[in-house]
Amino acid sequence: MMKILFICNRSPFSTDTGNSQRTGAFLKAFKNNGYDVDVAYVGTTLEPFPGKCEGVNVVLWNDEHSWGIKKWEEWKVRLLFKAFKSSFELSDIIQKIVEFNNYDYIFCRYIETAELAGLNKYQDKLLLDIDDLPHKSYQVYIENPGAKRAYYWFKLRRLQIAEKKYIEKSYRSFLPNENETNEYDTIFFPNIPIISTDTFDYESGNQNLLFIGSMAWPANYNGLDSFISNCWDSILAKVPSAHLLIAGKGLPQFLEEKYKQYKNVVYLGFVESLTDFYSKGNIFICPIYTGGGTNIKIAEAMSMGKACVVSEHAVRGYEQILENEVNVLISKDNNAFVENVVKLLTNDAICKDIAQNAINTSKHLFSQSKLDEIIRVVL
Repeated sequence: MMKILFICNRSPFSTDTGNSQRTGAFLKAFKNNGYDVDVAYVGTTLEPFPGKCEGVNVVLWNDEHSWGIKKWEEWKVRLLFKAFKSSFELSDIIQKIVEFNNYDYIFCRYIETAELAGLNKYQDKLLLDIDDLPHKSYQVYIENPGAKRAYYWFKLRRLQIAEKKYIEKSYRSFLPNENETNEYDTIFFPNIPIISTDTFDYESGNQNLLFIGSMAWPANYNGLDSFISNCWDSILAKVPSAHLLIAGKGLPQFLEEKYKQYKNVVYLGFVESLTDFYSKGNIFICPIYTGGGTNIKIAEAMSMGKACVVSEHAVRGYEQILENEVNVLISKDNNAFVENVVKLLTNDAICKDIAQNAINTSKHLFSQSKLDEIIRVVL
């Protein structure tokens, strides 16, 4: 039986973020193909792991170490112009595990984690999930006000060089954006939702808008803030009964206080049940304008039968899937976002039709079996 060391920085048994959901999808794909998998968790925060871990062996669980970088290592990173940090301690531990177990492949989520764990020495057996290209994720921070300094642009270039090197030398590498897979010569491994519904339950007259995501991530809270600041009052002027329900932990305190001043905006924070949250409305918004990869929240909302109003940037990676005014409404600017939301709020027939098409699309394209097939073909 083929043996795989599965290295991740988030628990594959958690479902609270898109990171964890994608990690879990990869793990299931390996297990569903009959591979013997050991999980090495190397995150910097304690993560939930169930007792039996669904038939996999946890060979390293970060309950004692933070894998933090010592000051002298930090300066070494800067002086040597390295794009990613590394940990000699973690690298030595991983090497001992690999030598003892003689793995056929080493799978790792993220280039950053691969470098931290010293995986550049295993390039002939390295399966690397890039997910979001580092330089595109880093642009989220550069685009924040006051961040446009020479150092940031220099680091951006270093990230581009380093990620290209890892992609070229890894045995196989994966991206969730099909257009980027062609550009970077990688394998397409799409994001899929962890929840879906077998029944299409549409509540006529419901005028709640929904948004969910990690609110500590700048791309999420900046996009949401743009929507609330530039669109919400205009929507309320036309549909006074509309409400916006926001779910996801980590919203910066200043934004939480700001949104209290807006009528009919409710920040729920972390929600225990995604199914319960999605049942509260028919319409999902995704006003995302920065970041790489794909927005798994769109696939998730579609799988729950929601009519989605999205920005043009949020469509990245779904160009062959999302069709404007068929299974989604795509907004090129704030005015279009307002028009699209109002259209759905005031016309049940259109809203229901798009929601029905969304769930049909999801059932056809987003499935674990498709991911299992990708791994089976690759290995």
